Amino acid sequence: MQRLRPYPALLESEDKGGFMETRNTQTGNEDAGEVITLSQAGEILHASYSTVRRLVLSGELKGFRIRNSWRTSTTACDEYIRNRFDEQSSICKSTDGI
Repeated sequence: MQRLRPYPALLESEDKGGFMETRNTQTGNEDAGEVITLSQAGEILHASYSTVRRLVLSGELKGFRIRNSWRTSTTACDEYIRNRFDEQSSICKSTDGI
């Protein structure tokens, strides 16, 4: 059985006013966003829980497990959206000359 490793940027977190705030442990000063459930990520991405879970399992969206629950971050969702826009815009640019 393969051991799952947590997303390194989300290892250190503090509870501040009911919200889980995280900081990037790799550089020490970048904000990793708010830690959220996959259902909350689905709301951000306008996708179902199953779709978001599949994205995490395939490695397209960064996420980690806490016991039986999956978590990701708002920053990971933003990165996923940005990457998808970049991929789609490069496809559109390459087919414009046809």
